[in-house]
Amino acid sequence: MWSKTLDSCGFGIGISLFSRPSLRVGAIGRTLCVQRVGQSRGDAERPGGIPTQSLGPTQSVGTRAVLICSAPDSRLQWTDSSSSQHPIIWQDVIVSTVSPISTRRAEFWAGVRATIPLLIGGAPFALIFGALALNSGLSLAGAAGFSAIVFAGSAQFIAAGLVASGVSVGFIILTTLIVNLRHALYGATLAPHTAHLPQRWLIPLAFWLTDETFVVVASRYAADDDSPHKHWYFFGSAIFMYVNWQAWTWLGVLVGQSIPNPGAWGLDFALVVTFIGMLVPFVKNRKILLAVLAAGAVAVLVNGLPNKMGLMVASLVGVAVGVGLDWLEGKGSDTKAHSRRGTKQKEEVA
Repeated sequence: MWSKTLDSCGFGIGISLFSRPSLRVGAIGRTLCVQRVGQSRGDAERPGGIPTQSLGPTQSVGTRAVLICSAPDSRLQWTDSSSSQHPIIWQDVIVSTVSPISTRRAEFWAGVRATIPLLIGGAPFALIFGALALNSGLSLAGAAGFSAIVFAGSAQFIAAGLVASGVSVGFIILTTLIVNLRHALYGATLAPHTAHLPQRWLIPLAFWLTDETFVVVASRYAADDDSPHKHWYFFGSAIFMYVNWQAWTWLGVLVGQSIPNPGAWGLDFALVVTFIGMLVPFVKNRKILLAVLAAGAVAVLVNGLPNKMGLMVASLVGVAVGVGLDWLEGKGSDTKAHSRRGTKQKEEVA
């Protein structure tokens, strides 16, 4: 057995060639990969040569094979004493295009970078919570622990107010559950993309899922590429938001006593701006726009409902409008298709 490392397209690909030749790829880079199959003249008598359609990146082909990443007209020169009497005939076979983000580390840091613009809303929100939590009667450890265990902005604000009012723990849990029901919609949206993950991934990702992370991750899963490590992108975004939330909560807790009325600063408006920025990229057609407008109108009308229930009602209305428009569009398409089939049958009879 011997191995060789190629430095092509600015990165290296490790390969190993065995006495019974097969292909093993250690890493894949950023560009179009070409499988270059070498057939020795000693095998030339085989009818039909190599069935190139059946070649795979880890499949034994009975000849020497490597995966390189370079221009199609380039030539790779090998020095192999075992093949000195059997010159190699090279045949280029395009395998596939691969994702620009092809490693766990790259996906993780891409998720972190994509989340940075959304911190403008989360940071002041966490800062205000840290300050208000102390004013609600929570201890320093209690306020910080609230963010660490609950990790849900709106629910934390409501729960802190309920704690100050002296209501029962059961009522607080029920209220926060209702407020966070929107996360069930987030989870249902991402479920088809994460269903293959084991429980050790699903449980923490579900806990770390926030509004900001959902927007970032949904866009990544919608990308048309074959990266098998998109859950690392999810992990990068989620853990970055979590650490950011904890840091700003601690800062709010530490400086909270010096801020007499943090709610009067208006910093919570940054969260509204952030949500608008998250929403706009998803408004891609008329159906989505109508669903957004319906949800917004209902949110204004039911704004006075207790415990932020108006948010959940508006969300459900928006979902209902979107589903209804999809159903009407599908029904219209079926009607048109049926009409075309009927017209075609009449023409054939005539």
